[in-house]
Amino acid sequence: MHVTFDPGGIFARAISPQYPSCYITEVIEEGAHTCLRFDQVFANVGQGEMEVHFAVPNGPPAPMYDALQRIYWSDRADHFDDRRVGQVEFHPTHEHYHLINLGLSRLWSVDEDGDKRKTPLRVRPVRSGRKVSFCMVDTEIDAWGEKGVGPRKWKAPDCLLPVSKDTTNSYFAQGITKGWRDIYEWYLPHQYIEVSGVPDGLYVLETIADPDHQLIEENEANNCVSIYIRLSGMSTRSPAAQIVGPGPSCSELR
Repeated sequence: MHVTFDPGGIFARAISPQYPSCYITEVIEEGAHTCLRFDQVFANVGQGEMEVHFAVPNGPPAPMYDALQRIYWSDRADHFDDRRVGQVEFHPTHEHYHLINLGLSRLWSVDEDGDKRKTPLRVRPVRSGRKVSFCMVDTEIDAWGEKGVGPRKWKAPDCLLPVSKDTTNSYFAQGITKGWRDIYEWYLPHQYIEVSGVPDGLYVLETIADPDHQLIEENEANNCVSIYIRLSGMSTRSPAAQIVGPGPSCSELR
């Protein structure tokens, strides 16, 4: 996993010259100055498909459209129900539609003398990333060698292209096959927490999948993970982030 202030990656030309931890679009659109960047991973460890469908009227794209989660019946593969689970938005930088509020990341400060193994963990919220939206695809198998992994179905750039079209609408679909995970690398634009003014120190970085509980899932108890990180050089133009180790259970952060 990466936690860094260096955007790097394939979008190097889009880095802000004034605020080099951020991309130009993040500075212009969201006022970002100091961008803490990190990977995010969303895995489908359930028994069924994670699949979202939406229709877009032909013509110039509007900002948002309703999103429907497709839920298949276990005894009839050709039978399913569609349930509204929020909206998708057109992301102008990525040039495709994202499911809104798929993930939420938060940064918590930790008392240096609050040893989690000996005393109750003392934390306080510092910053929160916006509820980010993503275009879901099967990036890699989540657990190699385990049974139940479905064949890869969702591939980039599926989320850019409609699966069908008529005279009125274009129909899109995206998802994660069971046994697969979707990975969002640290260098993707608009994947960060703004940390200007945050001092050096020890922190917990927490990420929550489906924070608004919109999606129907087999297990809601495995949607959160955290790690300890250390931030240094925060008052300079070259701040640094280091992963310290696995974080506390998310229940300890409430």
